[in-house]
Formats: sequence, C-alpha cells, structure tokens
Amino acid sequence: PDLPLAQRLATAAEMRANRPSQIALEAAAPPQEAPSDVSEAYLEQIAILRQVVPTRPDDLEGWTLLSKHESALRNFAGAAVAQRKVIALKADGATIDDRRLLLDYMVAAADGYVSPEAEAVARDLLERDDTHMPARYYLGALAHQTDRSDIAFRLWRPLIDSGADTFHTALARLQIENAAARAGITYTLPEVAGPSAQDLANAQDLSPADR
Repeated sequence: PDLPLAQRLATAAEMRANRPSQIALEAAAPPQEAPSDVSEAYLEQIAILRQVVPTRPDDLEGWTLLSKHESALRNFAGAAVAQRKVIALKADGATIDDRRLLLDYMVAAADGYVSPEAEAVARDLLERDDTHMPARYYLGALAHQTDRSDIAFRLWRPLIDSGADTFHTALARLQIENAAARAGITYTLPEVAGPSAQDLANAQDLSPADR
C-alpha cells in the first residue's frame, strides 16, 4: 500500500543504518562451490599456498597470487582478505584497480549485498575518480537494496548511457527497469548492438576459442 513519502524515506534510512556488517553477510551467504573443472593437483597447490603465504606477511607476490587463485575458486571472502593485504603492502602504490578488485570480492562474498565496509571502499574509489563505474554501480545497488531505487536509477543510468560493455554495466542493465518502476519513473532500457543472425551462423565454423 501507499505510504507517506517521509515515512518511506525514514524507513529506507533505518534499513541502511542497520544493515548487517561484512562479516555477518559473509556468514549468512550461501557457500560458493569451486568450478567443476578444477583438478585435484591444482587444489593441492592452493592448499599449500594458503598455508605458506600467511607465514610471509610481507610477501606481496604471494598475497597477490593468493587473491587471484581464491577468486578463481570462488572463495571470495578469502580473496578479499588477501586483496586487503595486497593493498596494505603496496601502500601509496596501490592502484584504483587494486581497490576495485577488493570491492568486487567483498560484494561477491556477501552474496551481492553492499555492506557498510564495502560502501566505504566504493566511496573511497569515487573520491579518487568521480566517474568510477564499478563504484557507482555498487552505490546504486546499495540504494536499491535499501528502498531508494530513485537513487539507484540516477546512479545507474549514466553507466548504461555510456554504452560501456562491462560486468558492472551489465548488472545495472539487469536491474534498472525494476529500479525505475519502484521509483515511479517511466523508463525503457535501450537496446545494445550485438551480433546479427548471420554473425552467429558464421561463428559456427570457428574454433571454440575464436567463437
């Protein structure tokens, strides 16, 4: 049923203020299974890496490898832990992409929810680059999750209008029409250019890698 705007805004603010922490969201998230094509030998190597790297707290290469491989195994919580260490070891040399990886891992570990800790990373990214698309996507996701779909729409539309073909713009495209409808905004998602039927037919003669 319809609610007074002031009440809706107050409820949304309360949802945002009282949302679970990163640790709580990770604990509640369903387990992520490793890809089915991973070999036992690879898993054994990663098990050794998990044991060795923490004994070398200043080993940047080791923490970087651990972050990469935990992500490949969909252990995003472990990847985030390693990526935080990478950023700490790089100090002033840490790049925006290093921080973007951390944000991706944190949200993935939280089953798509944007925790207060992930929000802080996103806002830090926007302070460094106010056009940063992943940060804008995640802050929009936070707004959408806390009943401020109007804010989500305003954050996501420039991503879609940019025409960029990225993971984060694809996620925004999947959700923006719902956000618009919840915000009372009339909006039709623009089509994106893609392969023609002839392109798809021609692709059948290509190798799997080329396809």
